[in-house]
Amino acid sequence: MATMIENWKRHARKSWESSRNRFILKVVLSYIIFAVLWFFWSGQMLSGLADVTAAAWLSRMNELAFVAVTAMLLLLALRAIPVATTSMTNPEVQGRPWPLLSVLLVLTLTIAIVGAIAFHSLSNALRVHEFDALGAIARLKVTTLSAWLEERRADVDALARGPTLRIALGGWFKYADNADRDQILALLEGVRGSSNYTNVAVLDATGHLLLGVGPGLVVSERISAAAVEAMRTGTLTLVDLHRRSTDNAIQMGYVAPVAASGGGRMPAVVFLEMRPNAYLYPFIQSWPLPGASGETLLIRREGDEIVYLNELRHRQGTALTLRQSVNVADSMAVQALHAQEGLISGQDYRQTRVLAVALQVPDTNWTLIAKMDEEEAVAGIRNLAWVAGGLTMAALVVAAAFIGMLWQQQRLRIALNELAQVRALETAERRFRATFEQVAVGIAHLTPDGHWMRFNQRLCEIVGYSRMDLMEQTFRDLTPPGDTTADVAAMNRLLVGTVPHDHWEQRCRRQDGSDTWIAITASLVRDAAGRADYFITVIEDISARKAAEERVTRLTRIYQTLTETNQAIIRVKTRDGLFDAVCQIAVTHGGFRLACIIGQRGQSPNLVTYAHYGPAEDLLQQPELRDFDAIPSHIMAEVLAGNHHVFPDILTHSLLSPWSDLFHRYDIHSFAMFPLHEFGHTTHVLLAYAHDANYFDPDMMQLLDEMALDISFGMENLSQRTM
Repeated sequence: MATMIENWKRHARKSWESSRNRFILKVVLSYIIFAVLWFFWSGQMLSGLADVTAAAWLSRMNELAFVAVTAMLLLLALRAIPVATTSMTNPEVQGRPWPLLSVLLVLTLTIAIVGAIAFHSLSNALRVHEFDALGAIARLKVTTLSAWLEERRADVDALARGPTLRIALGGWFKYADNADRDQILALLEGVRGSSNYTNVAVLDATGHLLLGVGPGLVVSERISAAAVEAMRTGTLTLVDLHRRSTDNAIQMGYVAPVAASGGGRMPAVVFLEMRPNAYLYPFIQSWPLPGASGETLLIRREGDEIVYLNELRHRQGTALTLRQSVNVADSMAVQALHAQEGLISGQDYRQTRVLAVALQVPDTNWTLIAKMDEEEAVAGIRNLAWVAGGLTMAALVVAAAFIGMLWQQQRLRIALNELAQVRALETAERRFRATFEQVAVGIAHLTPDGHWMRFNQRLCEIVGYSRMDLMEQTFRDLTPPGDTTADVAAMNRLLVGTVPHDHWEQRCRRQDGSDTWIAITASLVRDAAGRADYFITVIEDISARKAAEERVTRLTRIYQTLTETNQAIIRVKTRDGLFDAVCQIAVTHGGFRLACIIGQRGQSPNLVTYAHYGPAEDLLQQPELRDFDAIPSHIMAEVLAGNHHVFPDILTHSLLSPWSDLFHRYDIHSFAMFPLHEFGHTTHVLLAYAHDANYFDPDMMQLLDEMALDISFGMENLSQRTM
């Protein structure tokens, strides 16, 4: 009997070994299938999202979900393997499917709930992100539009209150002298040409045309009525967008009564006409972001109707002709008027669902709406829904198949022995290393004093170091001088225990000397005694987002510079004062390292500096640049001929190589030159020096060209005053 029992045990042990090997093989194969499906679907889901923030958030959710599901699979595997002695002596303890079916049900519910919560959270995050982007565009448009209208108001006010027009009109009214008439026409033509007005005219107290310049000048009934009202009230008045009854052309402008000496008013009104197609409509129709449906538009209320003021992106011939009743509750335009300002979700003029932000344009009855199709805004969410559904179904199928396999093999499985545990640990270590190396962000373990313990290849790519070179550095070696405050404070908080984890953004100095922006999330691991053991850091490359933010900031500064320049033109009374003010504004508001205005003095062919300002103004005192010899003669000739010129990267420009070290010493890497005209001739040149290479993009050059035209206008006005 003892021999029979011993033989049976020997046979059972061999059967257990064979069963254990088959079980391990099936577990590995099932895990490989599950992992491949998981990473394939999640990769598809992440690649379909254009938003960097949403993709990063979804990546973290994907990692957490993967950890949760693999943990459930590991739990199933451990629960499915009974103790070896129990398996051989009491096989009946196995073969019961209910525990496994219960675990499958829990796993199914867990996957479904986690997927639903993740999808809902990401949907809200994407919608908030789109609303934030629309709000930023709307605020930028309203700010720029308000500045443009304010400049127009300042122009008509300066003309109406100025002594030149008052004196000339007084002489013409009194003596009907053609010389006074010609002087008035010349003044009107100067205003029209300098600020790109379509027509400039003087009307009588009844709104009829006295004198005017410009192509196709027609005084509509609305303009006449506005002139009469301005004459009655003595105030500057906006002639709102309207269509002329004679030829259906769109007009707008400002009227203001001409001030008489002694504080009264002359029987005359100044009218400055702006054609919307020249600036207003192109500016409103421009859209700064990629996308097929993004659009900004202007509306106003007229009685029980809403009027669309500009041409629309998706429909032509709509300016002042497309109207909509205010009683359409789901209309985007109706909601914009009722809400005044804020977030909107409704139907646009195409009966298409849109997301929008509405803002009131100050000092007008206009409402500006920035919108995009909801279909486009939530495209990433819908793709995510399909991918998440497919991923969930795949996970459930794999889990169900795995449960079925465990149930089928349950009677043959026994407890893990020491060798199986060692192999399981080795497998877990390999998987951890694969995850550590293949993740899309940089991961590193740091000692408490900032030395590297281990890091992945992605971190090397972000900081631009090879593995060997990076090991010779410390974390703080990669931080540019002066930027160490954030990382030192964050790590101190972790060491003290104030927070369990921390997140901050900072610049990183790459091996080639360039800087890139990174976002760091760090936590501290402590040993059993509670002492600091090492930091776990996750490092992401956010240089693209920072570059986009910097470009928006630069353009905002230039818009402010343009506004301040126009105010200085009105305020300053001398040419030297104007030049000094322009240079100070360019540096203070535009963020330039140096701004200067140069030109010829008298009959001398040499260029001299009329005004300069900035932290790098000592550059102009250097012997090598005192006479501006660094600027090639053919380029200077091109600028004096009336064309701007830009040096995008001084350090790599072959013509400027003899002076590249000098420019680098003053932290200047690019500069641009803009001609300043006076009565059709280039008399001076504005130079703007910037800290960064490739600083002057096309949008900035366009704004600086406009600034140069405004300065030229101011110079001409000052010259006329001294004549």
